[in-house]
Amino acid sequence: MTPSRRRVLRAGVVAAGALLAGCTDTGTTTVPSTATPSTTRDTPNRTTDGTTTTDADGTATPPYAAPSAYETTTLSLSATADCSLGATLTVPEGDGPFPGAVIVHGSGPQDRDGTTGPVKPYRDIARGLSTYGVAVLRYDKRTFACTGTLDPAALSLDDVVTDDALTALERLREHDRVAAADTVVVGHSLGGALAPRIASRDGQVAGVAMLAANARPLPDLIVAQNRYALERDGELTDAERRQLRQVRALAERLRTVDIESGEVLAGAGRPFWRGLAEYDQVAAAEGLSLPMFLAQGPATDKCPPGTISDSGGTQSAVAGTS
Repeated sequence: MTPSRRRVLRAGVVAAGALLAGCTDTGTTTVPSTATPSTTRDTPNRTTDGTTTTDADGTATPPYAAPSAYETTTLSLSATADCSLGATLTVPEGDGPFPGAVIVHGSGPQDRDGTTGPVKPYRDIARGLSTYGVAVLRYDKRTFACTGTLDPAALSLDDVVTDDALTALERLREHDRVAAADTVVVGHSLGGALAPRIASRDGQVAGVAMLAANARPLPDLIVAQNRYALERDGELTDAERRQLRQVRALAERLRTVDIESGEVLAGAGRPFWRGLAEYDQVAAAEGLSLPMFLAQGPATDKCPPGTISDSGGTQSAVAGTS
């Protein structure tokens, strides 16, 4: 393993500490993690009086990021004939070449920062990684940037996730201060589950990070999330029982791809759900001979008790690949 590749994997601790806890977002309220990275270098931007510095755009940086350590550039990525994706590249100060990372979103329309209320985890991850010597490209998701030109019922899994991640990797490698042979995929949630697919399709990545990725099928996770949220107070009302039956019926339709042409269920159409039903992220990870980094947050309504242990299937599959 090259020194720059080791740097990417070490920096993954920063990324994991910054990320939202949970398996994947299927439409319920996100609960942000309060965890911060446990490293002796996790406060580079703290001044002697304990205040926090700000980035070039005036926003506060996380405690593990130093704005003076990297430069930020705004660019765009081609997605379709009618739409481009806004993107941000952070590159460490210095001559390089630096290892690089592309951040791949979770489910649902998301901007390049992964904005959820006041929380912007992808932005914070990028700043943290670039402080530690890793160039990071993050971009607006196609379903966020191109809503006026897309038919959600017609989009495939690759349309929504894979293809734009591959474009981002290609663009990152074109930078003259990025080591093209040392680029990795950092996937969150659904993006983490699809990171092995992206790596296999790309054929050049040096490693994969799967952050809060689901090992079980997404329809199963939807049921688990809703059941946990409804049963947390110990009792189910008649209305909640009806709601849970509806969720199970929806999940069964998604699992069996019982979706009409032109119909949209849970935000996507038949091509997307068929692609997801045919994809096995554990088998895909097992088929890669690459360093892998996996991280999960604590149990929340996104990742109920019992689902965190599911990631053990992925961990077992990749145990011999690091």
